[in-house]
Amino acid sequence: MTMDSWPVFPHFKLTTAKSYFERIESHADELPLPALPSAATGPGC
Repeated sequence: MTMDSWPVFPHFKLTTAKSYFERIESHADELPLPALPSAATGPGC
């Protein structure tokens, strides 16, 4: 019995960074943007 068949564990899939970012880019319009304070881009940053 593998851990993938247990209902308490999530399904794991090993992948590459390229594949991950390609998948994220295809859903970019659905992802929220973080609201950063304007002080984060002050002098010296």
